[in-house]
Amino acid sequence: MDFTTACGELAEARFQQSCKDTPSHRAAVAEACGRIDAVLDMYLDTVGRWC
Repeated sequence: MDFTTACGELAEARFQQSCKDTPSHRAAVAEACGRIDAVLDMYLDTVGRWC
């Protein structure tokens, strides 16, 4: 669920940036990418414990 939400936020941020490239829109894209990275890191940490 967190990954789906983060991907949706990234899609929205990229859409906003494509409409108008501003520093705040670029920051929103970077923040959304950071959230996806964090979710994937948590997933890898969890999977790594079980392997």
